[in-house]
Amino acid sequence: MPRTLQYVRTLRSRPPAAPSRLDAADLVRRRRFRVTVDLEGDGSVVAEKGYLREAGTLLFHTALFGLWRTVDQVRRHLIWRVR
Repeated sequence: MPRTLQYVRTLRSRPPAAPSRLDAADLVRRRRFRVTVDLEGDGSVVAEKGYLREAGTLLFHTALFGLWRTVDQVRRHLIWRVR
């Protein structure tokens, strides 16, 4: 759960600052990055990527944990039933 909470906080937060020489927001957006342009400051572009992959990883591991739990419960039920 700590990793899930960290993921949600990071997803809601603003991307980290970048050097001011990056001014190609359209190019970065076409490559499917999450982009923020600082219009009030020096006009820098901030971009990051990878949240969909992280969400998939979290979903996979949650499902895997559920599967293990279910198999364990079925196994315990069958052992109890045999006795």
